[in-house]
Amino acid sequence: MKFCKEKGLHYISDELFAMSDFGEEKEFVSALALVGDGEGEESPMDASKVHVIYSMSKDFGAAGIRSGFVISPRNRPVLDGSIIANFMQTSILNDHFLTALCNFPTLPTIITTLKTHLAKNDALVTEAFDSWAIDYLPTTAGFHVFAKLGKDAQTWEEEEDIVKRFLDCGVMVGPGKGFGGIDGQVGWIRISFSIEEKKVKEGLRRIGKTLGLKKESGAV
Repeated sequence: MKFCKEKGLHYISDELFAMSDFGEEKEFVSALALVGDGEGEESPMDASKVHVIYSMSKDFGAAGIRSGFVISPRNRPVLDGSIIANFMQTSILNDHFLTALCNFPTLPTIITTLKTHLAKNDALVTEAFDSWAIDYLPTTAGFHVFAKLGKDAQTWEEEEDIVKRFLDCGVMVGPGKGFGGIDGQVGWIRISFSIEEKKVKEGLRRIGKTLGLKKESGAV
């Protein structure tokens, strides 16, 4: 934000996983909360230049709803422009569904339960990686973690071969190349852990067996 303020740029915050934050040290804080009314020298930047992107596809597992939001409470022209530029409108059925979902009485409890399960499954996955001496990128939000399961891979083709080996043993993962790679490095694999705990454990067991990984006593 400091850079954007100095250069007179707009700040766009991707907050698709805002309610899937399971980190213990700090809770997620929206960019909109940081700027407040955007007035005064102490404000990080002009609130009219801060915009948030959100969707129901991640936190609510509702990718099929195809509904996203541009949240810019202090910049009406941006909202008006978004409406004009949008070539497809959300259906009335979707509107009713989303309204009912957001007003569901037990929604806060559901979100809390989601975070609890994500934290537990993330711990299972990262503990296994630690025991196998596998590098990974720690995460505190979302449903995925990137790990260097293809540590010996030298080409994108070899990375893809590792993904196919996992698929052959019944574990579907994503090649790092499909997500832009990690600093251009080959061998990074995306693991999704937002499933039942027993399936996470079984998936890790199959991954370890497929790669011939040795694990320490007490590991998953």
